[in-house]
Amino acid sequence: MTHKERFMAAISFRQPSDMVAMFELAFQIYGEYIGEDPVVGCDFANLSPKEKERALHRNAEIMIEAAQKAGHDAILDFGAYWEVAPGVPALLWLPTFEDRLAQMRAVRDAAGGEFALAGVLGGMIGTIPLAGGDVYGLIERIYDDPEGVHTEAESILQGMLAMQREMRETGADAIINCTDIAFNTGTFFSPRQLEEFFFPYLARWAKACKEEGLLSILHTDGNLHGVMDQILASGINALQCVDPLAGMDIGSLKKEVDGKLALIGNVDCSVLHTGTPEEIDGLCKEVLESCKHGGGFAFGGCNAIFKGISAESYQIMVDARKKYGSY
Repeated sequence: MTHKERFMAAISFRQPSDMVAMFELAFQIYGEYIGEDPVVGCDFANLSPKEKERALHRNAEIMIEAAQKAGHDAILDFGAYWEVAPGVPALLWLPTFEDRLAQMRAVRDAAGGEFALAGVLGGMIGTIPLAGGDVYGLIERIYDDPEGVHTEAESILQGMLAMQREMRETGADAIINCTDIAFNTGTFFSPRQLEEFFFPYLARWAKACKEEGLLSILHTDGNLHGVMDQILASGINALQCVDPLAGMDIGSLKKEVDGKLALIGNVDCSVLHTGTPEEIDGLCKEVLESCKHGGGFAFGGCNAIFKGISAESYQIMVDARKKYGSY
């Protein structure tokens, strides 16, 4: 199978013919893993037009080389500017949406259809970052001005739909909707509030993806046990993270949602960061053997493969997929 065929089969509940699919939400260790980082962020913004064109093509080569070495079946675009802490930008972002589309085209052209291509969007009304960190202010608006919150949610949805149509035309096969809705202890807002202000828009987004031939994948951290029925009812294709730090057991959840919702994850990235080789290998084996059967699953970290995870530790995960993830 090609990487793309493996990924598309797995998310569509078909068991790949060779091994379990693999996908990462973000891969921040290009330099450590293959010896070169892509040019992104402010460094990219400061280039001349000709330099940007060369950088996009080299970035595509770097992304593809890393995917080939690790066995990733889908490649995710870098995304837009966002802050991991106040005033601290994420490591992988491009300055404009046009830059991102150009990067996606460069990957598409260089890969020749070998890999699935995914665009990343996000910021639906459920997420704390949308509230500018002021979750209490958003809760007050939900009570004081619910129509205004609905207007905001509709505006966000329409913006997402317009962007993903352009991503689809650029060659995207899937869209990752990054909208965290939960802490380790449960959702940011009550299930009733999410039922009114989040899930109707999520369902409309999933429906639009289906109509446009795109896979819909929701990323959210946190404990989702209280809203899994609503997530299933939304019609999304897959859920990424299945947060082990919040007590989400991906093996148990796979049994509950098999054939209804594909799962992507969920190797604990803190174990990748600080665990021994034996601990990493054992955890990967547990995840793979509990989830691989029958498709509906793609292997990966529970969140971003962040700076600080060593190339050696990540390679243990890559090798474990080959040992325990074959059919």
